[in-house]
Amino acid sequence: MRSWPKFGLRCAPLVVCVVTIASCGRDAPALEDQYRRALQLVRAGDFDAARELAESAERASGDNDLPMRCRFRLVRIEALMDGDKPQEADKLLSSPPHPASPEYDVRARIFRARRAVSGSDFQTAMRLATEAQVAAQQLSRSDLQAEAEVQMGALLARQRQYSQADEMLQRASATARKADDIFRHASASNNLGLLRMLRSRCEEAIKLFDTADTMWRGIGATYWSAIARGNAGICYGQLGDYDKSLALRRESVEQRRPGVHKANALGEMARLLFTDDPQKAIPYFQQARDMSRQFGARPDAARWASNLTLALTTVGDWAGAERALAEAIALGPESRSRAFLDLNAAAIAVGKGRVQEGRELYERIAQTSVDNPAVLWSAHAGAAGAWVAAGNFQAASVQFDKAIGVIENAWSHLNADDYKITFLGSLIGFYQSYVDALITQGDTEKALAVADRSRARLLAQRLSTKVTPHAPADFRKVARDSRSVWISYWLAPRRSFAWVVTPTSIHQLSLPPAAEVETLVREYRGFIETNMRDPIASPSEAGRKLYDKLIAPALPYLSKDADVIIVPDGALHQLSFDTLPVYSTPARYLVNDYSLAVAPSLGVYRGRREPETARDALIVGDPISPGPEFPVLPHAGAEIDAVQKRLRNSKTTVITGGAARPDVWTSADPGRYSLIHIAAHAEANEKNPLLSAIVLSPSPRFRLFARDMVDVPLRANLVTISACRSSGARAYRGEGLVGFAWTFLQAGSRSVIAGLWDVADESTSLLMDRLYEGIARKQSPARSLRAARIALQQTAWSKPYYWGPFQCYIR
Repeated sequence: MRSWPKFGLRCAPLVVCVVTIASCGRDAPALEDQYRRALQLVRAGDFDAARELAESAERASGDNDLPMRCRFRLVRIEALMDGDKPQEADKLLSSPPHPASPEYDVRARIFRARRAVSGSDFQTAMRLATEAQVAAQQLSRSDLQAEAEVQMGALLARQRQYSQADEMLQRASATARKADDIFRHASASNNLGLLRMLRSRCEEAIKLFDTADTMWRGIGATYWSAIARGNAGICYGQLGDYDKSLALRRESVEQRRPGVHKANALGEMARLLFTDDPQKAIPYFQQARDMSRQFGARPDAARWASNLTLALTTVGDWAGAERALAEAIALGPESRSRAFLDLNAAAIAVGKGRVQEGRELYERIAQTSVDNPAVLWSAHAGAAGAWVAAGNFQAASVQFDKAIGVIENAWSHLNADDYKITFLGSLIGFYQSYVDALITQGDTEKALAVADRSRARLLAQRLSTKVTPHAPADFRKVARDSRSVWISYWLAPRRSFAWVVTPTSIHQLSLPPAAEVETLVREYRGFIETNMRDPIASPSEAGRKLYDKLIAPALPYLSKDADVIIVPDGALHQLSFDTLPVYSTPARYLVNDYSLAVAPSLGVYRGRREPETARDALIVGDPISPGPEFPVLPHAGAEIDAVQKRLRNSKTTVITGGAARPDVWTSADPGRYSLIHIAAHAEANEKNPLLSAIVLSPSPRFRLFARDMVDVPLRANLVTISACRSSGARAYRGEGLVGFAWTFLQAGSRSVIAGLWDVADESTSLLMDRLYEGIARKQSPARSLRAARIALQQTAWSKPYYWGPFQCYIR
């Protein structure tokens, strides 16, 4: 889905903090308690209860305690405004208490400024907020000054004066800290996060939202902490981490009462659902539109009507999309949303067969939206699709290439690895459209270049490899230098492809749609992993089909015992190709025919290195169990002894038992070893693969996280992780399988051997012994692993469940 921004910084939560003012009433302590209770109810989002309590207390305070009476009036106004009852708040503002306290005068201006914002009268809003700031300074009330400054910063941001807004919000944060006002400090942080989100700096925004969330939760402001989490969820969605985004947004929606804030939360959740199933998103967009309109937020209603239009165009409901678009325009959208409405109009025109009209509109949008990357790449991609529909593939390629340029420039400005991994994955549909168009055009080699360009970009950046479109000669050179045949797979919804690259030729193969391949992979994994069956003794239909569809078409380009390098895609990252059955005479496994390795892409291949005996080896493992969930591995000690014996001609460092702690990874200086072996439990984290961990001895921390290892440079020819599920926790479109194998390749290792699933400790120890027998004889890691797999077929561990999970990853 397009990355729709959340227009407008929300100036609430501007809630008065507890400031004790001397009171003349004989019931002052009771009134103070009621005030604190009413204030807490506002912060927790129970606006009706807060208003009722404040109204009762205001009457009880009488004329003997005018300052407290004014403060209760302010709570009532706050509860009405934040509870989406602005007209009732206006009535109270129009009849101020007599006499009004200085605090009331300041905050009444801020409330009126907020009301002016809702009517898009920014000039009046800024005048009122500035007056409030000056008055607060004169009163030496830093808490009120911070509240006014947050309002002013939000107003500046609404008018795209981003630098001035940032400066004002930073000032508000400092003023709130001076006043020791946690609530307003959190408000400044939340608005700074919104400002950065509007400027497409989502990773910075997330940190600010997390700060606001923590501070608000710490003082019981649960309603507003939910808003901060919802804002963070928006950012995670824009960065492509949809699981985390959806979890945060669901939590945020559940904690809100009906109103403008809940309407926006519903709409943001719909945006996320759109990614996987546009049909599921439609009712949420409708709810968001209707609730926004019900509570008088017409610009918000217009935005959700616009998003509804996009969802309806995606499912091909062109009549419904036209109605939703007309409604969005009639609701009076903000000027910044016009570009997105125009994108919708262009999509509808193309969808209804008015291709030239749609294409011209897309190209006009691209010319006027150069400062908005999300709009710009969407316009270029839309224009490319229109040219494809018109049969002009040359013009389409120009637009596709422009879109790639915008996307990759936006990617390069992200700093955190987590966000770079998810960002391109969220846009993989664009690359799929481009590849499909190139195949249709007959330009199969450029299609391979585009597909490879989308892969492993972060890994390439870490390795200082410039990823650019390759010429066919470049791909053939990779095959020649590696002395291998490469098979690069590409799974897409409509149809999938593979390219077989040899030293002299490139051949394109057609494959079934991604969903069909995914189903077969899931069934075959269940057959050999969950059911522990032998596909040779008991034939597997899923295994047969995978071989027939993925391997058989490539057989004319493969010679017996050839080195084959697989570049997987999507669900194929979870497939152990070596275990595929070959149902000919005699029946056997694919590993018996070829030596297989896995690579992230052709573009990151760094050239063949001749096998060598490890000069310096580091062996870590057989740790003390940190608890019953990670029991002692009974054969880990014997495995380490066997590996050490195989490497007896190397200078070997062995760290086991209580010494095998997480801090060993830096203290042992792993960068000086040419071979590293780890024998321990591993813990995969599918939500955040960089938080996957190797389980070592407690000290007291026992987890060595992938995130901790990726920044420790390595020069190893081989890292072996003799642990369960150590290959990767999750496959990301655009980066591949992210986990320990990816981590060690990132850190600099030339090859990594790691496992796809849990396996028996004893069989693993035997396989590792045979693996290092080959390494000691200077065989390549892939060849050594193949020999170890074949050897296990002659033992009690002959089923692929035991020898199949371990893969050799290279770069």
